[in-house]
Amino acid sequence: MASFDFAQFQSCRSAVGTWISTLQQQRNLLAQILREHRIAGRKLLNTAINIPYSEPRWTLLPLPESVNPLLGVRERYSTTEFPSMEHQNFGRLVLDSGVRAHRDSAPLDSDSPGILNPRMRTQAEKAAQFLIDLYAKGVEIGFDTSLEHTQELRTAAPNASLADALDPKYALRELLTLDEENVAELDVINLDQSEFADLSAIVNKLDALARDLNQLRTTSLKISHELRETAAIDRVRSLGIEYLKDVSRERLKISVLKENALTTVGQLMDLRWKVGEVQGIGEATASNIVSATRALNTAILEETPVRIDVANRTEAQTNLLRSIYTWQAAHESIGHKQALSFAAAIKARAYHVSGNASQLIVVGRGRPATDFVGLVRECRELAAQYTGLGELPEFSDDDVWARFARQPAQTYALMAELGILTSDSKKIRGELPEEIVMKVQETQIDTDLLTANLRGYQKFGARFALSQGKVVLGDEMGLGKTLEALAVLAHLYAQGKRHSIVVCPAAVVTNWLREIEAKTELRGYRIHGADKRDEALLWREHGGVAVTTFETLSWFEGFVRDRNTDVICTVVDEAHYIKNPEAKRSQRTARLVAQARYAVLLTGTPMENRIDEFRNLIRYIRPDLAVQSSVLPKRFRKQVAPAYLRRNQEDVLSELPELVEIEDWLPLSKGDREIYENAVRDGNFMAMRQAAMLSSDSTKVERLRQIVEEAKENGHRVIIYSYFLTAMNRLREEFPQAFGPLTGSVSSMKRQEMVDDFSNAEPGAVLLAQIMAGGVGLNIQSASVVIICEPQLKPTTEWQAIARAHRMGQLESVQVHRLITEEGVDERLFAVLHRKSELFESFAKVSLLAQSSSEALESEAVVAPPSEAQLAHSIIEREQERLFGV
Repeated sequence: MASFDFAQFQSCRSAVGTWISTLQQQRNLLAQILREHRIAGRKLLNTAINIPYSEPRWTLLPLPESVNPLLGVRERYSTTEFPSMEHQNFGRLVLDSGVRAHRDSAPLDSDSPGILNPRMRTQAEKAAQFLIDLYAKGVEIGFDTSLEHTQELRTAAPNASLADALDPKYALRELLTLDEENVAELDVINLDQSEFADLSAIVNKLDALARDLNQLRTTSLKISHELRETAAIDRVRSLGIEYLKDVSRERLKISVLKENALTTVGQLMDLRWKVGEVQGIGEATASNIVSATRALNTAILEETPVRIDVANRTEAQTNLLRSIYTWQAAHESIGHKQALSFAAAIKARAYHVSGNASQLIVVGRGRPATDFVGLVRECRELAAQYTGLGELPEFSDDDVWARFARQPAQTYALMAELGILTSDSKKIRGELPEEIVMKVQETQIDTDLLTANLRGYQKFGARFALSQGKVVLGDEMGLGKTLEALAVLAHLYAQGKRHSIVVCPAAVVTNWLREIEAKTELRGYRIHGADKRDEALLWREHGGVAVTTFETLSWFEGFVRDRNTDVICTVVDEAHYIKNPEAKRSQRTARLVAQARYAVLLTGTPMENRIDEFRNLIRYIRPDLAVQSSVLPKRFRKQVAPAYLRRNQEDVLSELPELVEIEDWLPLSKGDREIYENAVRDGNFMAMRQAAMLSSDSTKVERLRQIVEEAKENGHRVIIYSYFLTAMNRLREEFPQAFGPLTGSVSSMKRQEMVDDFSNAEPGAVLLAQIMAGGVGLNIQSASVVIICEPQLKPTTEWQAIARAHRMGQLESVQVHRLITEEGVDERLFAVLHRKSELFESFAKVSLLAQSSSEALESEAVVAPPSEAQLAHSIIEREQERLFGV
């Protein structure tokens, strides 16, 4: 007989049989709930919209009434009580071993168990005992009671409330942020229909605005194309007929053409098809010549950039400038740059967003969700106000040329933005391999907080930094590395990453702060000097760009660390300052670079010149790269390609103005200040003007060294101008290998010899010249870097000096550095003399009258400057009051 209670066995077997049946139902119902939950999630995700599509700033989920059932399904899932892990494991045991035991014990529960053979009885009794034990265990852990609610799983999904769509029971936050690590920190809001119902209508109206602006752009493009065509035809006409062989493999009978006195392509263009009437030229050859002429014209047109020639004003150039400035004026009158950019990004999806949705879920990814709301409101305001472009300012011929004279670099940037100047895609990428180029091109950049216009190669440089994370930007001096770095910081700030740091020499702190203010909507903080702590606290609270020095970093590093500030990007200007990894400033900077997600090291020194130093720079930002300084430069370039980008002037010449002006604003050093204050106390105006050049720790001389060194590294010759002989003598000591000084006491023959020697010297040569002597009667076109040590009393004095080096059509852009102290006489002179109309007109006239005398130029000035005596007296009085209160 069995060793167990038969009645107990029957009861347990019956109960386990019910468990098996109910458990199978429960599993099916739970699987259905889970399946419907997943389907609902997929359907909701399919209606989600990323803005912009390629690199989302926001994810939007429109919620029409039709999604109620989907939310209900998700609520049912979230409120369903799934079995505990213990019950799941026990359930698997029931459906596996329990099912077998239930089957094997069946003979004992039949009407005639006594006829079982011994083997079957033994097996059945073991199964019976297992069922008794299984039932006991199930009751012990509460498994039996957990199955009592199975039928409740058949309950239909409840109705949902769209207004409460962010309630955790719908799990929409988790659904929309599956790829995010810190879901709880993401900004997610649920908008009522009133906040977005009119979005499609708003965007349609702003699209009309964009079309109006694009019409102005089309006008500029048409004029520029005609200008290029004219320039290309002029160039083609002047070419010898031998050039036709470069574009044709057909027989052209060049020698026969020459025998008939046809030597230029222009002559053939005048003949057109009549070239077939030339003796010795048949119909087939004539056809080949005409085709070759057209092909040559097309080839020349493709490589002909738009150039504005101040010395040769044409109606077409004037019309082009007028159309550019009209387009700019229209943009500026409308404003709302971010709103227009936003409207363009959401245009294709605006109807899907507003449509018939009752609510709209907004997930902030690159930017806070509340920014989306703000931009929709801004678009609404702009659409309500816009009734057409209306009356735009009219620019006279003199207006547009005066404006170009003042802002050549900005004008060329506008031309690039309009598409008039296009980048050579192969040249702007430097020597980057194709896979990195593709990654850069796929990287989006947000320029909403950038107020300056990026040229094509500058935008590529900024995108390179964003795509690679930590890089060295090594563009040649004058190409705008600072603006590329600011574009990176503006993008990151727009994405909600608010704290960045610029580390630079003390001499350029003011320049950085001015550039931040002038070219971005970010706030800069001077973390240097007496107010560094107060400024640092403001930066920590509000975000922006902290501009500090290598020396101040010893304090600022601790400030950042102690307050656990999350620095998103570190920019290091003049990165060669940290070339020695053993130096304290290098180590401090390296730690800051390592902590940041992005880092941009700026240096204009060609990599090949100092491979050992570059190896150290690369190790700061990409220690994972296997860099060997002992290899050949070409191999080294390949090794550092993921982290290094350099373009030369010749790579981007079509995008550069012929004159690049740079204002170097500098602080007074301790020695500068002492000499300057003594001069102010004595009322000595000329001593005040040259004080910043004479001290042993002069910041102007320090900046001069930097500019000259970088120019030398890049193969440029440099002219340094100063009004003062004392300054010339100081610079002669500083640069003993320099030519000059070229002063008024040097004979005209000796002057020309100096210039000839300078022009024939190796690149990197320096010519020292007194501005009143070197600015008259000489051509120094071999120099492409001009440094003016102090503001002059007459603007035409500067422009005439610049004109010695600057000639239209030359192959290099001329860079002009003006050294200006941020306080004192330089600042006041710059403010007084920097009147737009004077400088505009002076530039144009100097270009035309470059060989004339200073007196002749001054007689042409539109607005007479104040007399030197009046100017000196006014500045001395103001400076004495500022410094001494008298």
